[in-house]
Amino acid sequence: METVVKYIIGISIFLLAGCKKDQFEIWPAKKIQLPKEVRINAIHVSPDGTVRAGGGIRGKEAWLFTSHDAGQDWNAQFISNRSSLYCIDFINDTLGWLGGDTLHLWRTTDGSNWNFFWLSDQVPTHESDRPAVRQISHRGANQLCFAAGDLYYHGASFTSDDSGENWHFAVADNAVYQASFYGSKPQTFGYGTAMHYVNDQWQTLRAPADHLVSVLPLDDQTAIAASVLGHIYRLNTTGVTEEKI
Repeated sequence: METVVKYIIGISIFLLAGCKKDQFEIWPAKKIQLPKEVRINAIHVSPDGTVRAGGGIRGKEAWLFTSHDAGQDWNAQFISNRSSLYCIDFINDTLGWLGGDTLHLWRTTDGSNWNFFWLSDQVPTHESDRPAVRQISHRGANQLCFAAGDLYYHGASFTSDDSGENWHFAVADNAVYQASFYGSKPQTFGYGTAMHYVNDQWQTLRAPADHLVSVLPLDDQTAIAASVLGHIYRLNTTGVTEEKI
């Protein structure tokens, strides 16, 4: 048996050595040196090709880096000394949103100047229920939703149909990380949590005991989600099915 194993290993090495360089498809990668060394949590490409990367230090610094030449040169912009950045969303080339710690939001109407967007009393009463904004999604210019959550703490789901002037929210038992639209219906997912907004209220849906970290809508009825436990789920408008792909 040992001889057979050595033979298989030897053949594999021989075949690998015999392959020409152009037989491998290599994705060239180059580390980009940003003006400030911080953790990057989000990256976004606007319709006009502008690349933005956001990050910082949790609860202390929020930075936004912008490139207009496909990442060759970057401009650093300090956003806040009370939060990091976790998500970026642009509705068009000039109207965009940033999300940070403790339900902090920023909005720009010109693509470069950011203003803190005060939610006023449209937040959970207890500060412990005000987690970080993890993902913002939009449908057209007026309809928005975002997911908020911190691991092992409560989460929250928000939606607005008037460009963020008025919000409808609900606190979830677990962290909420993903926000998307099924047609006109906002829906959020997270750690054992799924919610959607229908009949003017957030409703809790059935969800597996798993942490959904990426959700990609396929159409108005279904989506595909990936989880921390290495599973891929098929989602529908009534919640998460038990079907694993």
